[in-house]
Amino acid sequence: MTRKCSYKNVREDLDSLCNTLDSAGKKLAHINSIMLDIGVTLRARRRALNITAEQLAEKIGVERTYISKIENKGYIPSQAVMNKIADILNIKDPEWGIAEQLQKVVRKYKQLQSLVQAVKKIKK
Repeated sequence: MTRKCSYKNVREDLDSLCNTLDSAGKKLAHINSIMLDIGVTLRARRRALNITAEQLAEKIGVERTYISKIENKGYIPSQAVMNKIADILNIKDPEWGIAEQLQKVVRKYKQLQSLVQAVKKIKK
């Protein structure tokens, strides 16, 4: 059964979409905290092995600032980079295997964010 298209129905749908995005934002914040925890783990392990961020970056083939973003800002690197880091630092943690999934979630969330911004303009 399809609903009749009316201003009220559209308004309800837009409100529902905004609520869904708010919920997704909270989940994304949780994901970010997981990535920050992973970054702290990475930094601690790297320091314990007396490897500088520059040395790690050079071994992986990325810039030192890239390592800094992972360690300090919860940046989600590619799965390939995560695997290289894990190999170099001898990390065998299951959380390292979720990078690809997290990237997909973040991409979807950003798409939703753009959509909701457009919807909010319409609502005005």
